[in-house]
Amino acid sequence: MTSNVKAIVKIVATFAALFIFLNVVMIKLNLREAVFRSFLFKEEYKQLTVLIPVGFSILTSYLGYIVARKKGRRKKHWTFICFFLNIWGLIILFFLPSLSGTHRGKAGRC
Repeated sequence: MTSNVKAIVKIVATFAALFIFLNVVMIKLNLREAVFRSFLFKEEYKQLTVLIPVGFSILTSYLGYIVARKKGRRKKHWTFICFFLNIWGLIILFFLPSLSGTHRGKAGRC
């Protein structure tokens, strides 16, 4: 495995462990019920529950476009990847190396 792949695997494992830890804390402190009774799940705020994630996806896809352009990667591909993977796509793109002029062939340019 290359050093970039090792770094990506380490970051994904760290975020997965953090996610599991936060879920355990929420279960132990009985915070799940409080979260589900929060203001976002009330009837008048249902539009926000859709707009916030979509807005975040649009923001991360735009940031993915900018980073992909600076690194010489395919802008359209990384825009879609970052739209669906959100912050995970940005993290992966951030740790990928920039492509130099000799490595910009069709095969390895994603």
